[in-house]
Amino acid sequence: MKKIIFGCLALLSVASYGASVDALANSTPAYFGNPAQNATLTTEAAYYNPAGLVHLEDGNYMTMGGQLSNTTYEMDENGESYKGNDPIGMIPSLAYIHKKGDKAFYVNVGGAAGGPTLDYEDGVPLLSSLLTTGEGTIEGKNAYAMANIGTAYKLNNKWSVGAGIKYIYAIRTIDIETTDGSVALGFSPADGSYDAERIAQGFGGTFGINYKASDRLNMAMTYNTKVKLEFETEVTSGSSNLANTINFINNLDPTNALAPLGDGDKRWRDLPAELKYGASYKMNDKWTVMGGGNYYFVSEADTDGKDGFKNGWDVNIGTEYQVSEKWTLTTGYNYADTGATDETFNDTEFALNSNIYTVGAKFQQNPSLEWTFGVMYADYIDHEVDGVEYSKNIIAYAIGASYKF
Repeated sequence: MKKIIFGCLALLSVASYGASVDALANSTPAYFGNPAQNATLTTEAAYYNPAGLVHLEDGNYMTMGGQLSNTTYEMDENGESYKGNDPIGMIPSLAYIHKKGDKAFYVNVGGAAGGPTLDYEDGVPLLSSLLTTGEGTIEGKNAYAMANIGTAYKLNNKWSVGAGIKYIYAIRTIDIETTDGSVALGFSPADGSYDAERIAQGFGGTFGINYKASDRLNMAMTYNTKVKLEFETEVTSGSSNLANTINFINNLDPTNALAPLGDGDKRWRDLPAELKYGASYKMNDKWTVMGGGNYYFVSEADTDGKDGFKNGWDVNIGTEYQVSEKWTLTTGYNYADTGATDETFNDTEFALNSNIYTVGAKFQQNPSLEWTFGVMYADYIDHEVDGVEYSKNIIAYAIGASYKF
């Protein structure tokens, strides 16, 4: 029925798999089989534990992977359901690692934050109080791309350190078309089209330390600094009636997520700093157990109009078991607390706590090539605020490969 401008609010909601409001914890396919990656000494360390790269065999490595997700967001109010879905959300990753002697160098790219492209075909709860009629369509994108470059150095047989630079490019686009729309309180019609994009970019740092206590026990800690991101809006096209409607909504609530949609408007939404920690222990030659977590400094990130967030955190456990010369099975669990309070919940964004369950496998095709497979289910914990029940769930699949040359 009412597919109109408030469908774009869904584009500002995030699909993070960890506890940060924005940052994605699942940088590579390995996470989908086992989320406890923060102390890994494999090629995955380029994303989770750079200081651990010095423990690879000397050589050059290329890794690549892709993630596909089916995401559903839903809000229920007074028996009416507002649902948005993205059946195919995709995030790629690619990394190069050079290891020689006591030093390692790495470059990687992938997804850093953001959420899916969602279409709420029946609008959202706030729509009912603002619009009396109207139909339309909307398309949008919410993507944060990252590029990292860094190095690691082995201090001795037990201690190693790593440091790098992170670059973030973030874009949010909204393309709207509406017909026969009208706003409550006798405001002007909301017919026409409105296309806009918001872009931000920034830099941050990565610092890590790894302690290889023995051949069985490894521990690591990595700190990613805050990345300051100021989004600037460019309106690429639009009709005056629809623009007037958006301005009307902004005047009702200047902190609304649609507020920066005026041409040239700017708004801060920093990517929070995060502290990663983890440990892995080889029970025997075939069985390894891991554990760790992440702490997100959300409350210290500048987010214009988004007060009320406390720091978020998550904890995870995982295990890997080699069942044959070529196959290794993996599984794990992650619990996330976003730190979001009731005052942060609205139609534009709701950050729910979650339970994440993963299962996967690794296939060593030959000494140089290894494949990684994983399936993850993110079960978010429903939460009700002011008569609106918020819920969402994500099921995702990933495949990756690592090649040594």
